[in-house]
Amino acid sequence: MWITRSHRISNPFFKNHRLVRQRYEHMVKQGVFPTMQEMNNWVESNCAGDKPANFSIHVPVVLIEQSQVQDSMDSYYDEMKPDEKEVHAIGTRTHSLNKCVICLARRRTKIKIVPCGCTFHRRCIDQWLKWKLNCPICDIPVTTV
Repeated sequence: MWITRSHRISNPFFKNHRLVRQRYEHMVKQGVFPTMQEMNNWVESNCAGDKPANFSIHVPVVLIEQSQVQDSMDSYYDEMKPDEKEVHAIGTRTHSLNKCVICLARRRTKIKIVPCGCTFHRRCIDQWLKWKLNCPICDIPVTTV
């Protein structure tokens, strides 16, 4: 199956066009069809510019299906953005030997969060709460400052 994608490349146009095409061909030979986001990142770091260029790439159907799933996941996570404000869980300090389910480590002091009592590393739970204000274990809303 043939796929057409567009990227904006710089001069020398033909040289950069060839580089992008070779990158696509190399990835397909490796058994991977790069997502649009991956290729845009590669183009941006290697030959980004203002000239539109179309690329037609012959790709096995299996690789296209995998790429479509990955592209949809990439766009889903691009739309999700963490809260910009600082969020801190309220809890009590504990030296529990339980694993932190976020980083899966037992080391260091953890906090027992309010109201559910689950334990996490302070840094882990505060980072989690930037994305979701519920406990990662029991899904109860966490009390924050």
